[in-house]
Amino acid sequence: MRFDSEAAMLASFCRRVDGNIDVESVTVEQVHDFLTGNRPLTNHWGKRRSVLDCLFRFALSRGYLTASPLPRYSPKLPPPLTPYIYSQQELKRLLEVASTACSPYGLLDAYVLRALILILYGGCLRHGEALRLTMQDVNLDEAVLHVRESKFYRSRLVPLGADLNSAMQAYARQRNQRFGQAPAAPFFCLRDGHP
Repeated sequence: MRFDSEAAMLASFCRRVDGNIDVESVTVEQVHDFLTGNRPLTNHWGKRRSVLDCLFRFALSRGYLTASPLPRYSPKLPPPLTPYIYSQQELKRLLEVASTACSPYGLLDAYVLRALILILYGGCLRHGEALRLTMQDVNLDEAVLHVRESKFYRSRLVPLGADLNSAMQAYARQRNQRFGQAPAAPFFCLRDGHP
């Protein structure tokens, strides 16, 4: 395991408690503020609490603390989000809006947004997977995507149907005219060429 998200969460906690202090100086109020703050209560609260629990259990086992500043009881968290699957009519409306939704002064071109929605829906990709695609990951001649080190750090090949592959070829032609075809370049680009 890489613990990247946990490391980022602990760094965020350190920023919240005003930097580099001893673990024994952390107060219950600071922990409560980090866990709930002024945000609505979400299921992410449990993840934050779990990361802090590991930190404080480690500190307790090493004698850096005599008691954990974590709250003893968890609040009632909202139910998990139920996924929503768009109908074909809803997807058509979404694509129509995407084709005109981007401002000429914004960061994203309409053709990029449309292609991104198509690949998310038609390729069943997570949004992070789609945004991390590079030119070398997209083989439109073979109609396959190489999704690298996604969930649980596994890679997989995603076949594209004929219609989706055709739409991605049209997108790629338009994209390549503007940004070229460097293998490490992002497949989905902002107007400035960044991923």
